[in-house]
Amino acid sequence: MNIYTLIRTDYLKMQSHMAQIESLSDQQHKNRLALFRNLEVNLLAHNEAKEASFYKALENHPQLNNHLQQMRRQDDAIESAIKTLNDTNIPAGQWNQAFSNLQKLLFQRIENELNDTFSNAYILLTPQDAFDVAIQMVDIKQQHFTQLRKVG
Repeated sequence: MNIYTLIRTDYLKMQSHMAQIESLSDQQHKNRLALFRNLEVNLLAHNEAKEASFYKALENHPQLNNHLQQMRRQDDAIESAIKTLNDTNIPAGQWNQAFSNLQKLLFQRIENELNDTFSNAYILLTPQDAFDVAIQMVDIKQQHFTQLRKVG
């Protein structure tokens, strides 16, 4: 598996989680929150691992600095939206609006990454680099999940 397949697979899982969350009614808010926690953990692990592996590999190519800064700003906006959704005092209706905002941010992020970031990376990373970066990303995600199990 290369980094492109790994990231696409993660995004498909996240989209599936979001569809499950979206399908639940306000009366099923507790279930929605449980599914959201799962999405949150996977999304944060994905972002942390991607930053430390894929982006790190792309940082070796200065022509991508502005693009990587833009992607990091999008990650920051997503993390901010997640914090809003973690507010236990937010009413279900407002939570739905905040979740819609997260979806919008994440879909925009996915589109930018799959189109712009990947098109640049295909040129700059060798197939072996793409394979090696995927292995790094998997290892970092695994470490993230291991740490969460110790804390939780």
